Amino acid sequence: MPEDARRLGGTPDKPVRVALPCAWYGKDLQHETSWIWNIQPEHIEELDAALHYTKEKGLAEQEVTKEDFSLNELANELARIIHEL
Repeated sequence: MPEDARRLGGTPDKPVRVALPCAWYGKDLQHETSWIWNIQPEHIEELDAALHYTKEKGLAEQEVTKEDFSLNELANELARIIHEL
């Protein structure tokens, strides 16, 4: 079983090279754009509407719940991205 990359013990000053299939290297990705996700206008609109709703209710940031900040389409897209990762 390959070693878990999170347990290799590297630090920012002394990184450890990860030689696992899941490793991403700059040289391999520098000209690749398929991994970049661009937020769509409808997602921005959904974020704006959710923010506007919570402001109308007078909620402080720490008072906002998932029910107050509805992001149906964006949530679906983020779930898809998380699944892909």
